[in-house]
Amino acid sequence: MKPALLSFLTLMSLLTPGKLTEGMIDMGNIERVNELFLLTATVAMEAESESYKGKLAVAYVIVNRARPMSGVPFKSISDVVLDPYDFSAWNTKGGRQLALDTIPSRVWQDSEKAAASAYYGIERDPTRGANHYLNVELTRKLRGGTLPTWLPAMRRTVKIGLHTFYKEVR
Repeated sequence: MKPALLSFLTLMSLLTPGKLTEGMIDMGNIERVNELFLLTATVAMEAESESYKGKLAVAYVIVNRARPMSGVPFKSISDVVLDPYDFSAWNTKGGRQLALDTIPSRVWQDSEKAAASAYYGIERDPTRGANHYLNVELTRKLRGGTLPTWLPAMRRTVKIGLHTFYKEVR
């Protein structure tokens, strides 16, 4: 099934008459669909060539960033993934988001499953609470051998596929 059709069917199932209150659409359901779509799209673009576990790990990083931390309030998934320069898939320079319609069905399905699993806490977090990740080799190549300045403040939690996952040291 095509990703767009699957998303449409999901939206329709959430907007069935049982979800209507006095003729009004339950906005919580629409917001959740939008959040899950953005989470799925980000996972698909950021971890397209990764295994399912790698996709789940990327989804958990996003969900972990959205959770309230000491002194930092809850953020929406859209706030997290669309924060400038945090997820390269959404950077306008790269243009990766223009390829959303060409993501293979299998990649989209795995990304959608990983996104829902992380969002609802269905599967265990394989990152051990990580809230950052990067492909060290690719990052060094793109940055002329350097790594981001935020990295020294992090503790490595695990490496899954090409991504190394990090958690802030507190």
